[in-house]
Amino acid sequence: MPRKKVEKRSSTPNISLSSQFKFVRAEDTSLVNQAVTSSGTLTGIPRKVKDSCADWYNLIQQWNGLLIDGSSVITKLNNIKLESINSFLLESGSSKNEEALYPEGLQEQVDKLELVVSSMEKVVVKMKRITDQLQALVTLDRFESSRSVLNTTSSSLSSAAAGDVTDTSLDSQHALQTCVPVFKTWTCQQFADTSEQLSSTYSQELGLKQELVKHVAHTDNRDTMLFLLASWTHQPYIPDQTTLWLETMLLESGHR
Repeated sequence: MPRKKVEKRSSTPNISLSSQFKFVRAEDTSLVNQAVTSSGTLTGIPRKVKDSCADWYNLIQQWNGLLIDGSSVITKLNNIKLESINSFLLESGSSKNEEALYPEGLQEQVDKLELVVSSMEKVVVKMKRITDQLQALVTLDRFESSRSVLNTTSSSLSSAAAGDVTDTSLDSQHALQTCVPVFKTWTCQQFADTSEQLSSTYSQELGLKQELVKHVAHTDNRDTMLFLLASWTHQPYIPDQTTLWLETMLLESGHR
């Protein structure tokens, strides 16, 4: 899937269900009325949440592109080492030679792989930043909800003072404990929790790749080389449900 940057547009694009699309961190006129201005521009918490979901999609696309780049580099690195080891083995009957283990061209591939991992580190930093922003939105959402409840309670007390006595304490407590969905069914807290899950999985996977880059140039047998390549490619710390988490965020935020 090609990596594509977020673009800003004046209206919501017609997003295809195929893999050839990009998400726009921008506007939508079909959502909650309170979050839409008279000009049809999405604002406030819904706008921030939708932008964050678009950012998540684009960052994961960047990660996947770097994953492919890293696999290509490791494959080239392994080929260089195997060719050198086999050559020395034929000539001298032994592959335990420093020149065989560290042939010309190896360092260039190692440098490329380090650049790939460095780019992955930047992606993970951005993922964590999105999660922090969503957690801040949760706090803001709760504050706005509590303020709304206080206004409602104040109005109820005024009515009671005027003679219309009704017990609104239970309704107020329920409102304080219940967050309104941002778009469809998910609350702001659910978006933040899912972002935290995604951020945690990619952070763990980054740790694995940081370790792989330390050892990939120092292996001396084919099986270990293939194991390191497989570990890089198959990403054991990123479970299959990661795709479900992302797709649900996109669906709930109106990108799907």
